[in-house]
Amino acid sequence: MRDLPTRTDLAAMAREAQVEIEYAETLEAVEVTLDDASGAFATAELGYYEAELTSLREAARTLDEQER
Repeated sequence: MRDLPTRTDLAAMAREAQVEIEYAETLEAVEVTLDDASGAFATAELGYYEAELTSLREAARTLDEQER
């Protein structure tokens, strides 16, 4: 059995989520060459992913601030 870390690096989690958000935004900015239905679905999926990452980032930042 592995030893689990005693403290989670929440600031690192927030930074990683920010990187993923920026990547998703970059993908959204790229012109989609799919047909309209596929393009709309891909954009919706990226939006959902970005929203989840934003939630994770904010939660990690909040918890990190509370631990200080």
